[in-house]
Amino acid sequence: SFAAVMGITSIGNSMRRLIPRRNNGIIHRFLHWVWGLLCVTTSAQLATLPFILYYFHQFPLYFMLANMTIVPCAGLMLGCIILMIATSSWPWAYQHIANILSVVFDTVDIITSWIATLPHALVDNISFGAIQAVMLTAAIIIIGILLDRASRLRTAKAVGAKPRRSPPFDI
Repeated sequence: SFAAVMGITSIGNSMRRLIPRRNNGIIHRFLHWVWGLLCVTTSAQLATLPFILYYFHQFPLYFMLANMTIVPCAGLMLGCIILMIATSSWPWAYQHIANILSVVFDTVDIITSWIATLPHALVDNISFGAIQAVMLTAAIIIIGILLDRASRLRTAKAVGAKPRRSPPFDI
């Protein structure tokens, strides 16, 4: 989970900056929200990829489909849990929120179970050693640095500023 969070905060934010946000109506806001979900799911999967391959020797092919539905549900679950803590002294409110949370959990379970039954949902028996994991991690870090530089350059050009020159390994 540390790798996923690091990937989201570094690679995901750089990916998100590649497409500038415009407030041109509700459709564009929705598409930007979808782009944000794609960035979060891709960056988390990319950051955890060496660990997944090294420890589990398998790779889920439908991770994007699963995460595009699970990530919004996770935010809803977290919100419900916070509300349950805040309303713990009001049993009627607490119970209603718990019912909503139960429905969300059941929905996530149904979705993940369905995705797992799709044909070719998982590539397994992947031979992946420690040296390969270290090399893949290094490659992902380099990709993250290059992506960050590209997104900063694009942002600087979009606002008309001169991009700052950074040292070779500025993270």
